[in-house]
Formats: sequence, C-alpha cells, structure tokens
Amino acid sequence: MGAGEARGVVTAREIDNIHALCDVVVLDDDAARIELIGVELVRRPDWMPPP
Repeated sequence: MGAGEARGVVTAREIDNIHALCDVVVLDDDAARIELIGVELVRRPDWMPPP
C-alpha cells in the first residue's frame, strides 16, 4: 500500500463482557486492502465495569 489514507471497518460477530470476535477490513480509495477474519478483541483490565 502506498502513501495515503486508509480506513478500517470493524464488524462484531460475537460479544460478551470481556471479549469481542470481529472481522476487520482495511480500505483505501481503490478497494479493500486487507481482511482480517475472526479477530479477538479483549477489553483492557482498567476498563472493566465494577463488580
């Protein structure tokens, strides 16, 4: 990918209190450049809700 702007689109497939299973697509002006399928995002401990 050359110099320029790109944007990411994250689509959640499954969500619970700590994890999210997502698909991520990185797009530029021409097309989708990267697709990451089944990315697991984990909430940082300092963002946890109080018990």
